[in-house]
Amino acid sequence: FIEKLVEMREETEPAAAASAAERRSPAQLAKIKAAYQAMADAVDQDAWAKADLAFHESVLEATNNELLASLFSVIDAALGTFFLLSAQTAKDFKYSLPRHFDVYDAIRLKKPEFARAAMLDMIADSRANLKGARGSKKPPR
Repeated sequence: FIEKLVEMREETEPAAAASAAERRSPAQLAKIKAAYQAMADAVDQDAWAKADLAFHESVLEATNNELLASLFSVIDAALGTFFLLSAQTAKDFKYSLPRHFDVYDAIRLKKPEFARAAMLDMIADSRANLKGARGSKKPPR
């Protein structure tokens, strides 16, 4: 299930980040920034996972594509579990904060290809973190 969720994320979230960089409003950017700040301020894994979920939901909403944004309601519970699991398996649950900043910053600067690449990098890092936790022999990045 995790691998299928990661695959779905790889196919939707980078495109959504690129679209958000092109179409976001100032209010939508502020919502992404607020979710990022909540991640930075999180004191435990539960608060982190909730803020992480809000970050990704805000990016989808900033595409201004109602169909993409509605996708979030379909995967909300699965993503929440995924983000919590990822936080629990990392040595520091805030390990991916810089990657989230890269996504936010590319969207802020209206650089769609940078946003796409930053989101892909974040998803790849999350996959590697979970594989490492499951006993993969691959070295960390």
